[in-house]
Amino acid sequence: MRDQIKEPGESDVVIRQHAIGLNYHDVYVRSGVYRTMPFPGVLGIEAVGVVESAGSQVRGIAVGDRVGYITAAYGAYATRRSLPAHLLVPVPDAVPFDTAAAALLKGLTADMLLTRLRDVGPGSTVVVHAAAGGVGQMLTQMAQIRGASVIAAVGSQAKAELVRALGCERVAVYGDDRLIEIVMHASDGRGADIVFDGVGAATFDQSLACLKSFGQLALFGQASGPVPAISPARLAERSLAVWRPVVFHHASDLPRYRASAARLFAAIGSGVLKVQDPARFALRDAAAAHEMLEKGATTGSTVLTTCDHQAR
Repeated sequence: MRDQIKEPGESDVVIRQHAIGLNYHDVYVRSGVYRTMPFPGVLGIEAVGVVESAGSQVRGIAVGDRVGYITAAYGAYATRRSLPAHLLVPVPDAVPFDTAAAALLKGLTADMLLTRLRDVGPGSTVVVHAAAGGVGQMLTQMAQIRGASVIAAVGSQAKAELVRALGCERVAVYGDDRLIEIVMHASDGRGADIVFDGVGAATFDQSLACLKSFGQLALFGQASGPVPAISPARLAERSLAVWRPVVFHHASDLPRYRASAARLFAAIGSGVLKVQDPARFALRDAAAAHEMLEKGATTGSTVLTTCDHQAR
Protein backbone atom coordinates (compact mmCIF):
# COMPACT_ATOMS: atom_id res chain seq x y z
CA MET A 1 0.00 0.00 0.00
CA ARG A 2 2.16 2.82 -1.28
CA ASP A 3 2.22 5.55 -3.88
CA GLN A 4 2.29 3.31 -6.96
CA ILE A 5 3.77 6.01 -9.18
CA LYS A 6 6.25 6.02 -12.02
CA GLU A 7 7.31 8.58 -14.56
CA PRO A 8 4.27 8.88 -16.86
CA GLY A 9 4.72 8.23 -20.55
CA GLU A 10 3.30 10.40 -23.31
CA SER A 11 0.12 8.27 -23.44
CA ASP A 12 -0.24 7.96 -19.66
CA VAL A 13 -2.06 9.85 -16.95
CA VAL A 14 -1.42 10.31 -13.24
CA ILE A 15 -4.50 9.88 -11.05
CA ARG A 16 -4.91 11.04 -7.49
CA GLN A 17 -7.11 8.23 -6.23
CA HIS A 18 -10.01 8.83 -3.87
CA ALA A 19 -11.58 5.37 -3.52
CA ILE A 20 -10.45 1.85 -4.40
CA GLY A 21 -12.81 -1.03 -4.99
CA LEU A 22 -12.25 -4.12 -2.83
CA ASN A 23 -12.96 -7.36 -4.69
CA TYR A 24 -12.77 -11.05 -3.91
CA HIS A 25 -10.20 -11.18 -6.69
CA ASP A 26 -7.86 -9.32 -4.30
CA VAL A 27 -8.37 -12.06 -1.70
CA TYR A 28 -7.63 -14.77 -4.26
CA VAL A 29 -4.37 -13.05 -5.21
CA ARG A 30 -3.27 -12.39 -1.63
CA SER A 31 -4.05 -15.95 -0.52
CA GLY A 32 -2.32 -17.58 -3.49
CA VAL A 33 -5.46 -19.06 -5.09
CA TYR A 34 -4.59 -16.89 -8.09
CA ARG A 35 -0.84 -16.98 -8.74
CA THR A 36 -0.95 -13.93 -10.96
CA MET A 37 1.16 -11.40 -8.99
CA PRO A 38 4.76 -11.80 -7.86
CA PHE A 39 5.39 -10.96 -4.21
CA PRO A 40 6.04 -8.48 -2.79
CA GLY A 41 3.45 -6.61 -4.79
CA VAL A 42 0.59 -4.13 -4.60
CA LEU A 43 -2.95 -5.48 -4.82
CA GLY A 44 -5.95 -3.86 -6.45
CA ILE A 45 -7.62 -3.85 -9.85
CA GLU A 46 -9.93 -0.81 -9.80
CA ALA A 47 -10.10 2.72 -8.44
CA VAL A 48 -11.61 6.15 -9.06
CA GLY A 49 -10.21 9.61 -8.64
CA VAL A 50 -9.13 12.80 -10.38
CA VAL A 51 -6.63 13.26 -13.21
CA GLU A 52 -3.57 15.06 -11.86
CA SER A 53 -1.48 15.17 -15.04
CA ALA A 54 -1.58 13.79 -18.57
CA GLY A 55 1.05 12.91 -21.17
CA SER A 56 1.54 14.92 -24.33
CA GLN A 57 -0.29 12.41 -26.54
CA VAL A 58 -3.37 12.03 -24.32
CA ARG A 59 -6.54 13.28 -25.98
CA GLY A 60 -10.04 13.71 -24.57
CA ILE A 61 -8.87 13.65 -20.95
CA ALA A 62 -7.98 16.78 -18.99
CA VAL A 63 -6.48 17.56 -15.62
CA GLY A 64 -9.28 17.63 -13.05
CA ASP A 65 -11.49 15.07 -14.83
CA ARG A 66 -13.27 12.51 -12.64
CA VAL A 67 -12.31 9.06 -13.90
CA GLY A 68 -12.24 5.39 -13.01
CA TYR A 69 -10.59 2.25 -14.35
CA ILE A 70 -10.28 -1.50 -14.06
CA THR A 71 -7.08 -3.29 -14.99
CA ALA A 72 -5.47 -6.70 -14.67
CA ALA A 73 -2.19 -4.88 -13.94
CA TYR A 74 -2.25 -4.85 -10.14
CA GLY A 75 -1.42 -1.76 -8.12
CA ALA A 76 -4.67 0.03 -7.27
CA TYR A 77 -4.01 0.01 -3.48
CA ALA A 78 -2.29 3.39 -3.74
CA THR A 79 -2.95 7.09 -3.28
CA ARG A 80 -1.57 8.10 -6.69
CA ARG A 81 -1.04 6.06 -9.79
CA SER A 82 0.31 6.39 -13.32
CA LEU A 83 -1.35 4.24 -15.96
CA PRO A 84 -2.29 4.23 -19.68
CA ALA A 85 -5.00 6.74 -20.54
CA HIS A 86 -6.99 4.21 -22.61
CA LEU A 87 -7.95 2.40 -19.40
CA LEU A 88 -9.94 5.35 -18.09
CA VAL A 89 -13.69 5.81 -18.21
CA PRO A 90 -15.42 9.05 -17.17
CA VAL A 91 -17.24 9.18 -13.85
CA PRO A 92 -20.18 11.62 -14.05
CA ASP A 93 -20.59 14.32 -11.41
CA ALA A 94 -23.90 12.71 -10.41
CA VAL A 95 -22.10 9.56 -9.19
CA PRO A 96 -20.11 9.98 -5.93
CA PHE A 97 -16.60 8.52 -5.79
CA ASP A 98 -17.58 5.94 -3.15
CA THR A 99 -20.46 4.73 -5.30
CA ALA A 100 -18.33 4.60 -8.44
CA ALA A 101 -15.61 2.56 -6.71
CA ALA A 102 -18.23 0.25 -5.24
CA ALA A 103 -19.93 -0.31 -8.58
CA LEU A 104 -17.47 -0.15 -11.48
CA LEU A 105 -15.90 -3.60 -11.73
CA LYS A 106 -18.94 -5.33 -10.27
CA GLY A 107 -21.28 -3.51 -12.64
CA LEU A 108 -19.08 -4.28 -15.64
CA THR A 109 -19.05 -7.93 -14.57
CA ALA A 110 -22.84 -7.96 -14.40
CA ASP A 111 -23.13 -6.28 -17.80
CA MET A 112 -20.77 -8.89 -19.28
CA LEU A 113 -22.73 -11.77 -17.77
CA LEU A 114 -26.06 -10.46 -19.03
CA THR A 115 -24.98 -9.67 -22.59
CA ARG A 116 -21.97 -11.68 -23.71
CA LEU A 117 -23.22 -15.27 -23.90
CA ARG A 118 -27.00 -15.14 -23.65
CA ASP A 119 -28.83 -11.85 -24.09
CA VAL A 120 -30.96 -12.01 -20.96
CA GLY A 121 -34.37 -10.36 -21.37
CA PRO A 122 -38.14 -10.90 -21.14
CA GLY A 123 -38.94 -14.59 -20.83
CA SER A 124 -35.55 -15.50 -19.34
CA THR A 125 -35.39 -17.31 -16.02
CA VAL A 126 -32.10 -16.73 -14.19
CA VAL A 127 -30.59 -17.73 -10.85
CA VAL A 128 -28.22 -15.38 -9.03
CA HIS A 129 -26.05 -16.89 -6.30
CA ALA A 130 -24.78 -14.69 -3.45
CA ALA A 131 -27.37 -12.15 -4.55
CA ALA A 132 -26.75 -9.87 -1.55
CA GLY A 133 -23.09 -9.38 -2.51
CA GLY A 134 -21.68 -6.63 -4.69
CA VAL A 135 -21.97 -8.41 -8.05
CA GLY A 136 -25.11 -10.21 -6.91
CA GLN A 137 -27.02 -7.01 -6.20
CA MET A 138 -26.02 -5.62 -9.57
CA LEU A 139 -26.99 -8.80 -11.40
CA THR A 140 -30.32 -9.09 -9.62
CA GLN A 141 -31.34 -5.54 -10.47
CA MET A 142 -29.96 -5.42 -13.99
CA ALA A 143 -31.56 -8.73 -14.95
CA GLN A 144 -34.92 -7.48 -13.63
CA ILE A 145 -34.51 -4.21 -15.52
CA ARG A 146 -34.02 -6.29 -18.66
CA GLY A 147 -37.30 -8.13 -17.97
CA ALA A 148 -35.97 -11.45 -16.69
CA SER A 149 -37.51 -13.54 -13.92
CA VAL A 150 -34.85 -13.70 -11.17
CA ILE A 151 -34.43 -16.26 -8.40
CA ALA A 152 -31.91 -15.10 -5.80
CA ALA A 153 -29.90 -17.30 -3.42
CA VAL A 154 -28.46 -15.77 -0.25
CA GLY A 155 -26.77 -16.78 2.99
CA SER A 156 -29.21 -15.55 5.63
CA GLN A 157 -32.71 -14.22 6.25
CA ALA A 158 -31.27 -10.71 6.72
CA LYS A 159 -29.67 -10.92 3.29
CA ALA A 160 -32.93 -12.25 1.88
CA GLU A 161 -34.74 -9.13 3.10
CA LEU A 162 -32.08 -6.94 1.50
CA VAL A 163 -32.59 -8.66 -1.87
CA ARG A 164 -36.38 -8.44 -1.58
CA ALA A 165 -35.96 -4.70 -1.05
CA LEU A 166 -34.36 -4.64 -4.52
CA GLY A 167 -37.61 -5.98 -5.97
CA CYS A 168 -36.72 -9.68 -6.15
CA GLU A 169 -39.65 -11.72 -4.82
CA ARG A 170 -38.21 -15.23 -5.26
CA VAL A 171 -35.41 -15.76 -2.72
CA ALA A 172 -33.86 -18.96 -1.32
CA VAL A 173 -31.62 -19.08 1.75
CA TYR A 174 -28.70 -21.52 1.64
CA GLY A 175 -29.45 -24.49 3.86
CA ASP A 176 -33.21 -24.55 3.39
CA ASP A 177 -32.93 -26.78 0.26
CA ARG A 178 -35.65 -24.85 -1.56
CA LEU A 179 -33.68 -23.30 -4.43
CA ILE A 180 -34.39 -26.00 -7.00
CA GLU A 181 -38.05 -26.13 -5.96
CA ILE A 182 -38.39 -22.35 -6.38
CA VAL A 183 -36.68 -22.45 -9.77
CA MET A 184 -38.91 -25.21 -11.06
CA HIS A 185 -42.05 -23.47 -9.84
CA ALA A 186 -41.01 -20.17 -11.45
CA SER A 187 -40.20 -21.85 -14.78
CA ASP A 188 -43.20 -24.23 -14.99
CA GLY A 189 -40.90 -27.17 -14.42
CA ARG A 190 -38.41 -26.38 -17.19
CA GLY A 191 -35.51 -25.02 -15.14
CA ALA A 192 -33.42 -21.88 -15.45
CA ASP A 193 -31.98 -20.58 -18.70
CA ILE A 194 -28.80 -19.47 -16.97
CA VAL A 195 -27.30 -19.62 -13.48
CA PHE A 196 -24.82 -16.95 -12.37
CA ASP A 197 -22.51 -18.54 -9.81
CA GLY A 198 -19.69 -16.66 -8.11
CA VAL A 199 -19.59 -19.02 -5.11
CA GLY A 200 -17.97 -22.05 -6.75
CA ALA A 201 -17.47 -25.43 -5.10
CA ALA A 202 -20.28 -25.14 -2.53
CA THR A 203 -22.99 -24.37 -5.09
CA PHE A 204 -21.77 -25.94 -8.33
CA ASP A 205 -23.85 -29.14 -8.18
CA GLN A 206 -26.96 -27.21 -7.19
CA SER A 207 -26.37 -24.77 -10.04
CA LEU A 208 -26.30 -27.56 -12.62
CA ALA A 209 -29.44 -29.09 -11.14
CA CYS A 210 -31.32 -25.81 -11.60
CA LEU A 211 -30.74 -25.64 -15.35
CA LYS A 212 -33.13 -26.58 -18.12
CA SER A 213 -32.03 -28.49 -21.20
CA PHE A 214 -29.48 -26.41 -23.11
CA GLY A 215 -29.12 -24.20 -20.04
CA GLN A 216 -25.90 -22.39 -19.23
CA LEU A 217 -23.91 -22.04 -16.03
CA ALA A 218 -21.84 -18.86 -15.81
CA LEU A 219 -19.14 -19.61 -13.23
CA PHE A 220 -17.52 -16.24 -12.58
CA GLY A 221 -15.96 -16.75 -9.15
CA GLN A 222 -15.03 -19.29 -6.51
CA ALA A 223 -15.55 -17.72 -3.10
CA SER A 224 -16.06 -21.16 -1.52
CA GLY A 225 -13.18 -22.78 -3.40
CA PRO A 226 -12.47 -23.99 -6.93
CA VAL A 227 -14.85 -26.33 -8.72
CA PRO A 228 -13.50 -29.87 -9.28
CA ALA A 229 -13.01 -31.24 -12.77
CA ILE A 230 -16.22 -32.20 -14.52
CA SER A 231 -16.79 -34.82 -17.19
CA PRO A 232 -18.41 -33.65 -20.43
CA ALA A 233 -20.70 -36.67 -20.10
CA ARG A 234 -22.32 -35.04 -17.07
CA LEU A 235 -23.15 -31.98 -19.15
CA ALA A 236 -24.54 -34.20 -21.89
CA GLU A 237 -27.32 -35.39 -19.58
CA ARG A 238 -29.28 -32.21 -20.46
CA SER A 239 -27.05 -30.61 -23.11
CA LEU A 240 -25.68 -28.12 -20.59
CA ALA A 241 -22.84 -25.64 -21.00
CA VAL A 242 -20.43 -24.19 -18.44
CA TRP A 243 -18.94 -20.75 -19.10
CA ARG A 244 -15.96 -19.31 -17.20
CA PRO A 245 -15.96 -15.60 -18.15
CA VAL A 246 -13.26 -13.10 -17.13
CA VAL A 247 -14.17 -9.42 -16.95
CA PHE A 248 -10.74 -8.28 -18.18
CA HIS A 249 -11.30 -10.10 -21.47
CA HIS A 250 -14.60 -8.22 -21.72
CA ALA A 251 -12.83 -4.92 -20.99
CA SER A 252 -10.09 -5.55 -23.55
CA ASP A 253 -12.70 -4.67 -26.18
CA LEU A 254 -12.36 -0.93 -25.51
CA PRO A 255 -15.58 0.28 -27.22
CA ARG A 256 -17.57 -2.37 -25.33
CA TYR A 257 -15.78 -1.50 -22.07
CA ARG A 258 -16.60 2.18 -22.41
CA ALA A 259 -20.18 1.52 -23.48
CA SER A 260 -20.70 -0.82 -20.51
CA ALA A 261 -19.33 1.79 -18.10
CA ALA A 262 -21.48 4.52 -19.64
CA ARG A 263 -24.63 2.37 -19.29
CA LEU A 264 -23.72 1.55 -15.72
CA PHE A 265 -23.13 5.13 -14.57
CA ALA A 266 -26.19 6.40 -16.45
CA ALA A 267 -28.38 3.86 -14.66
CA ILE A 268 -26.86 4.78 -11.29
CA GLY A 269 -27.09 8.50 -11.90
CA SER A 270 -30.75 8.27 -12.91
CA GLY A 271 -31.62 6.19 -9.85
CA VAL A 272 -32.77 3.19 -11.91
CA LEU A 273 -29.93 1.09 -10.49
CA LYS A 274 -29.52 1.20 -6.72
CA VAL A 275 -26.06 0.86 -5.19
CA GLN A 276 -25.99 0.06 -1.49
CA ASP A 277 -23.92 2.49 0.54
CA PRO A 278 -20.55 0.67 0.66
CA ALA A 279 -18.62 -0.29 3.74
CA ARG A 280 -15.57 1.97 4.02
CA PHE A 281 -12.10 1.22 5.32
CA ALA A 282 -9.08 3.49 5.19
CA LEU A 283 -6.45 2.16 2.79
CA ARG A 284 -4.13 1.53 5.75
CA ASP A 285 -6.80 -0.84 7.15
CA ALA A 286 -6.99 -3.04 4.05
CA ALA A 287 -6.11 -6.16 6.09
CA ALA A 288 -9.20 -5.69 8.28
CA ALA A 289 -11.34 -5.17 5.16
CA HIS A 290 -10.05 -8.45 3.69
CA GLU A 291 -10.84 -10.27 6.93
CA MET A 292 -14.44 -9.01 6.91
CA LEU A 293 -14.91 -9.98 3.26
CA GLU A 294 -13.56 -13.50 3.79
CA LYS A 295 -15.85 -14.03 6.79
CA GLY A 296 -18.88 -13.18 4.65
CA ALA A 297 -19.66 -10.39 7.10
CA THR A 298 -20.39 -7.81 4.40
CA THR A 299 -23.30 -7.12 2.08
CA GLY A 300 -22.95 -5.07 -1.06
CA SER A 301 -19.53 -3.59 -1.76
CA THR A 302 -16.54 -2.40 0.24
CA VAL A 303 -14.21 0.44 -0.69
CA LEU A 304 -10.82 1.56 0.57
CA THR A 305 -10.43 5.32 0.93
CA THR A 306 -7.28 7.43 0.73
CA CYS A 307 -6.23 10.49 2.68
CA ASP A 308 -7.39 12.63 -0.26
CA HIS A 309 -10.82 11.04 -0.25
CA GLN A 310 -13.92 13.14 -0.77
CA ALA A 311 -17.29 11.44 -1.09
CA ARG A 312 -17.92 13.33 -4.32
